[in-house]
Amino acid sequence: MSGSGRKEPWNAPLLQILNNLSAYISEHKVLSEEELWFVINKEVEKLSGDARVELETALEGGSLPELIFQSITTHEKLSVFSPDLHVKLNYQGEIFYCPPSHRFMHEEIEKAFLRLAFLRAPLDEMCEVLSDFLERAGYNVSEIERKDTHVEMSAEKRYTYLKLFLLPTVNYIPTFLGELKEQERLEEGKRTVLVVPTERTPLPFIRFFREFPLDEDILVWVTDVQRGAVNPFIGNPEDEDIESCFENPDRARHAVGIWMRKMQIPDEEF
Repeated sequence: MSGSGRKEPWNAPLLQILNNLSAYISEHKVLSEEELWFVINKEVEKLSGDARVELETALEGGSLPELIFQSITTHEKLSVFSPDLHVKLNYQGEIFYCPPSHRFMHEEIEKAFLRLAFLRAPLDEMCEVLSDFLERAGYNVSEIERKDTHVEMSAEKRYTYLKLFLLPTVNYIPTFLGELKEQERLEEGKRTVLVVPTERTPLPFIRFFREFPLDEDILVWVTDVQRGAVNPFIGNPEDEDIESCFENPDRARHAVGIWMRKMQIPDEEF
């Protein structure tokens, strides 16, 4: 298959798909493999069933999304108008693609990683797991509010008040905390808990632990939706009921101990 610019009837819908994808790629430059599949499928779903069959037949059979993906990420082009993302990168255990002529910029792959996290984010499922966890620890969940990029929860028990923010990835924490501070939304008298999902690899957590210090009154917990579990990552909850409800209390104490030792060691020695 080649980009000969032929005028067959099937060319018009194919060119519309490729043009839409080119516009999206030009805007973002770097895309994760999962995001690329997502936008390709979204464009293909706009076709009627008959139009898709006609197009796949004209292209000598095969799955249209797979043909388009190969056209974008390899040198086997369906058209001269096909966008080119054949440069493949590995970042924090995930696959990303960028144009060969593009000078790779760290900021763009960071943004692509966040878009991937938002695409996957199981925020509703995380909310269920966390609500159950807090109730078992004796807390009353008084408020749950779904935002565009996160979920906010409030919980209290006797004289302890928690403000919890459920985020799509640990990599979003620095940006999110900056926004909270700008909006003056870190409430006095309430402990701030940032809750993130597990990642496919531990690399994002290792990087965050090493590079982004947090105030002592901010906690980070990790939810595993598949197991319905919550575990600590950073900070001391100072509540035995919470500690006993973590998936592995002994490992939780160990994690808190590592974090507290880091707080006492100068950065240049860590």
